[in-house]
Amino acid sequence: MIAVRTLLALALLVGGAEAAAPSLPPRPPPAQQIDSAPIVAQGTRKPVTHKPKLPPAPVSPRLQQAPPPSAAPTVSELAALYARIGRQLTSATKRDSSATMDLWPRYRWIRFMDAAKTPAKREAAAAILQRLQVELDALKP
Repeated sequence: MIAVRTLLALALLVGGAEAAAPSLPPRPPPAQQIDSAPIVAQGTRKPVTHKPKLPPAPVSPRLQQAPPPSAAPTVSELAALYARIGRQLTSATKRDSSATMDLWPRYRWIRFMDAAKTPAKREAAAAILQRLQVELDALKP
């Protein structure tokens, strides 16, 4: 170990720092920067065409929005509405399960015990149930 230190010290004295340091290969020149913007050929773009706007389709009377509730229902009114919609969903599912497939998640989303706590939550749950009622009425033959 002492011999290596001695040799390094002698090399520093005789040849300077370049002689003491092991020689490394020269660094390669830095790589060229590549432009990240995509290359688009001139004149290859398709002309932009606008599709004609169709007038909105008339809403059938069966699918119109349910009237908003005038006041927050009581807990017993909400319970009756919740039970009635549940029974109607069950009977409609027995007739055609694919027709009620998107209605069940919205019905199950209502947590009755949580919705019954405050008037605002009861009103929100009643609005969902009334919208489900409108859609169930539209499914009836």
